[in-house]
Amino acid sequence: MQAAPATSRVNLARPPHALAPDVESFYHLPHAEHVGKACQGTACFAARHLNPALWAEANAQNPRVYCLGECFAAPAKGQTNPR
Repeated sequence: MQAAPATSRVNLARPPHALAPDVESFYHLPHAEHVGKACQGTACFAARHLNPALWAEANAQNPRVYCLGECFAAPAKGQTNPR
């Protein structure tokens, strides 16, 4: 028995650009509202020892901010490390 071609496993009825609203809804902050805010998400929590001052800033700010989408640079501060 042969495996089905890779293209048959992908939902071609919904192209990737149609998924943009789903992806954007994952992040709870509107664009630009998170600039200068420090993250308290899971990756930043795990990397808090790399920048204790930034982690202290994240804990002191109100409202709290989670998941800026910059986990590759944890601990992160909004738009400090744009891709």
